[in-house]
Amino acid sequence: MDINTLTIGQAIGQAKEAIETGKQIEAALGGKTATSSAPCRSDSTSEGLNIVILDRGFVYVGDVEISGDWVIITNAKNVRRWGTSQGLGELAAKGPQPETKLDMGGTIKAPRRALIGLLKCEASKWTK
Repeated sequence: MDINTLTIGQAIGQAKEAIETGKQIEAALGGKTATSSAPCRSDSTSEGLNIVILDRGFVYVGDVEISGDWVIITNAKNVRRWGTSQGLGELAAKGPQPETKLDMGGTIKAPRRALIGLLKCEASKWTK
C-alpha cells in the first residue's frame, strides 16, 4: 500500500488489524506482554568497600551494594584525583595517598548498566 494514497479509513483499518494482532500475541504469551528484552534483576549482594568505576568517567569509593538493576554506594566519596603513581589498583590497596583528592558524595544510586568495574579496597587502609 502506498502511503501517499492511503485513506483515513484504510489507516484505521490497519491500526485495528495491528491491535488485534497484538492481542493475539499477548494471548499466546499467556497474557504477558514483553516490555524489555532484559529482565529486571531482584538479587541483592553486598560487595563491601570498593572503588567503583562508572561510565562517563565517574569514580567513587564507598560501601557497595548491588540490588537489582542498581548499584548503591553508601558513604561515597568521589575520587577527583587518584594521587598515585600506579593507578587505581594502588589506591585500592594502599588507601588515600597525600595527593589523593576525595569529595563527599553521600549515597550514590547508579544504574547497573553504567557499572564498568569494581576494585576491592583494603578496608584497613581507608580508616584514617
